[in-house]
Parts: sequence; structure tokens; C-alpha cells
Amino acid sequence: MAEHRSYYRNAVLIGTTLYIVILSLENPICWKLDLNGENPNWVNDFVKVCNSYRPVKYPATLSILNKIYIHGGIDLLTGQPTNILYEFDVSNMQLLVLIQKGTVPYPCSMHTLSALDYNRLAIYGGQCIANGIPYNTKCFAIYDLTSKFWTIYNEMSNMPYARALHCAVQASDRLYVYGGQHIDSEGITRVHDDECVWAYDIQHHKWQKYLSPTRESNTFPFGFPINWLSTTGWKQSPGRCSGATMINLNGRIAIIGGLVLASH
Repeated sequence: MAEHRSYYRNAVLIGTTLYIVILSLENPICWKLDLNGENPNWVNDFVKVCNSYRPVKYPATLSILNKIYIHGGIDLLTGQPTNILYEFDVSNMQLLVLIQKGTVPYPCSMHTLSALDYNRLAIYGGQCIANGIPYNTKCFAIYDLTSKFWTIYNEMSNMPYARALHCAVQASDRLYVYGGQHIDSEGITRVHDDECVWAYDIQHHKWQKYLSPTRESNTFPFGFPINWLSTTGWKQSPGRCSGATMINLNGRIAIIGGLVLASH
């Protein structure tokens, strides 16, 4: 159990089954948890590798219909970031490395992979390495599953700041980005000091920054909720944290867990 629990950020829900695909050194493993069962228990299935295979940790994962997409992470054979893109079909347990054309994003880890629709994937942020030195990126790139083509949109106005280990979720025709960590001028990794939520408008292809409400104000521009509801008490904002999970609950955004900045 300890192994797949550590991969909680890569879990995806398809129907009533929770899946965690682990790209281990020996071979890929798919753990499944049927939430409809009377006594749900984790089971693992054999994964069939269709072409090449590279073991990876810390990738970004999402699901579309019956397929799970896995991008990037740290290559376990080299210890360096990778930009590999897998497609895993849960109906036949087949793992396939996808072709990538166009401007392929740099190898990275601790980024997010989200679905804009049934045919497009989007990555944002993450940590890359240049000349042995890690740095955070604000790379925003979209992959078309039909054409296998990447397009990078790094010159858009009002984009989120560079970050890694953040969270993202698609809800109501928008892609929301929150939290994360960044590397400061001294090379120290810290919880990101940006506590705002950013939204990419999928239909109009533009970014919007949602300012966090203040204790002095009861108004909140841009239509975002004035009050956050917390399971540990009422808060005006989720504060600053990294490593959290963000999910869509019937059009509402839920932020779960994460490392919280001490002053908040």
C-alpha cells in the first residue's frame, strides 16, 4: 500500500473506479479501487506495453473517457526531467507512447496536465533543469490528440507566474490554476507567495487573475465566490500552499491538502 499511496496526485477517477498508474523501474503497474464495491480493496492489474517504455516518477496525469494520459516527470534511469507522453487505455490495459509534433515543451516535472475538452490536453508550469540548475517555468502548452501537435502559448498577457507543484482543474469552460512553489533569488525552494487563483478562458483564449478577497472587503470582482468554505472553519481565501489537489465538485472548486505557508 505504501507505494501507491505516495502517488496520490496521479490518481484519476473513471466512472466509479479510482486508478493509479505507476511507471516503476521493473514494469508499469495499474492499481484500481472499485468504489462501488461492498468492501473496496486495492487490486493491481498487468499493464501491456505497446511500444517503448521509460520508467518515470512525479509525472502529471489526467483522464478523458476511458483513457489516462501521463506526461513528463523524472526519468528513473537518468534522474533527469522528461517530456514523454503516455496514453493508457483502461479497457484493455495497454500503455502507449504518443507521437509528439510541433513545438514540444521542455522536459519538466511537478507540473499539471489538464483536459480542455475531449481532444486537447494542456500543461502548465513545472520545474525544468538547465545546466544542472533547476528553475520554475510558466510554460503553457496545448496538445491536440488528433494531430499529435503541440502549440506553446508563453507570450499571452496576464499569465500566471512561474511555479511548480501547483494544482489545476477544468470547470465551466475555464482552467483554474492555484498555489505551488517557486525557487527564489537565493536558489531556495519556497511555498509560492501568490495566493490568487488564475483562470484560463478556454473559449476566448485568455487568462484572468482572480484576486484573493481581503478581510476589509466584502466584494470580489470577476464573479469569483466572496467566501471560501473550509472544513476546518470559515476562511476568506485558501491562503498560500503547494502540493494541494484541486477538484471540480459540480461547478465548485475544492482545494484539498497541501503544504501551507507558516504565516497563514
